[in-house]
Amino acid sequence: MTAHVKHSISMLVAAALFGAPALAQAATAQAEPAPTTPPAEQPPAATTTAAAAPAPEPAPAPEPEPAAEPPVEEHAEKPTEIEEPVEEAPAEEPEETKWYDNFAVGAFVDAYASMNFAFPRPEYGGNIGRAFDAANGFSFAWAGLNVAYTGKKAGATLDLRFGPAANAGWQDPRIPGIQHIKQAYVTWSPLEKLSFDLGRFDTIYGAEVAESWKNHTYTRGFLYNLAQPFWHTGLRIRGTINDKLSINGLIVDGWGRVWDNNRGKGFGAQLAITPSDKTFLALGYLASPEHDELAQATDPVTGEPVVDEDGEAVMEPVDGVNRDFRHLADIVFTVNLPKFSFAFNADYIYDDGPTANSQWYGFMASARFNPIEKFAFALRAELIGDPDGWLLGTEETVFGSGTATLEFMPSEVISMRLEHRSDIASNEIFVNKNGNGSQYQGTLTLGVAVHSF
Repeated sequence: MTAHVKHSISMLVAAALFGAPALAQAATAQAEPAPTTPPAEQPPAATTTAAAAPAPEPAPAPEPEPAAEPPVEEHAEKPTEIEEPVEEAPAEEPEETKWYDNFAVGAFVDAYASMNFAFPRPEYGGNIGRAFDAANGFSFAWAGLNVAYTGKKAGATLDLRFGPAANAGWQDPRIPGIQHIKQAYVTWSPLEKLSFDLGRFDTIYGAEVAESWKNHTYTRGFLYNLAQPFWHTGLRIRGTINDKLSINGLIVDGWGRVWDNNRGKGFGAQLAITPSDKTFLALGYLASPEHDELAQATDPVTGEPVVDEDGEAVMEPVDGVNRDFRHLADIVFTVNLPKFSFAFNADYIYDDGPTANSQWYGFMASARFNPIEKFAFALRAELIGDPDGWLLGTEETVFGSGTATLEFMPSEVISMRLEHRSDIASNEIFVNKNGNGSQYQGTLTLGVAVHSF
């Protein structure tokens, strides 16, 4: 008898003995889906001799093989696991600064072609009152190499120059080759806003500088070239009071001297005011004895210089030379906007000489327009008074210049300037094409500088 027939008989017996509930229970069991595993063989149906006892429950089906555990949802609670501690990676230490990272190096080459409309002879030195463009025709001005070291508390600066312009004001006949060293000084910074420089350094006075591309025009003006010191040797003190106010101090060997010519020292100060990031004002003063403390003796009767048996000059001290000071008052005002810049500089100098006093004064104003990229246009005007003839050797002279410059900058490191300049004077201090004195000097100059700073 098949299992299906046996199951049907069991249901009929249960219905007859126990009624509909048992039949419904059996039907429900029949409706349940069969397990995925093959069903076990059902036991034989109960006999009538056991009718008085309750029908035994169907034997449970064998437990199916455990299915794979479904993936745990993100929101489901995960069993607690003991995690091993993860070692944190050590924080990256800042990269150590190498010694050579504190060095800065820069270089430049500056050349020009100049045409003096008077075509003076000789070709070199014919441009009167010029220091950096003294030659007529093609010329090499100079080349330079700057090296600076800046440490936490100390530093050093060395600027080297080679070429004719190095002789413009850095030479000393007592020290051969010194003209090639434009700056050489050491720096000590005990505080963040205080530093001391000892050695040879550029002057703190004036608006123009020696490097042509840092000025509005290629040629340097009379005020910079004739009326002001280029550099000093001694001690410079730089202090910052706040972001708008700083002060500089000098104790030096006077104007442009490596070795002093007297026992006196020069003392200078400058107050620098920066009202905004676009304007700058500097007020400066310098007082220093500038005359030689020794002079060649002269015969009181004939007035002739006295020499010894070997033909050497007999020197004698000059009284009061260390108390005869040269006084310089300097004012600089600048404005720097994105496409426009302006500079004004004025000086007054009074010199107490051993035998006579001298004075000179002057001002300079320049402006630079940069309306479009790579092109600029600049103008400069200046006027110098030389009543005692100290600057150019002719008393009661007033002279000045007017300069117009067109600049082209193919890149950030190249400056090409075409410049027309007219110099005029109240006396004949210039030279014409016949070699005679003239009140006018006109030049056309093309200057090119390639620089990394």
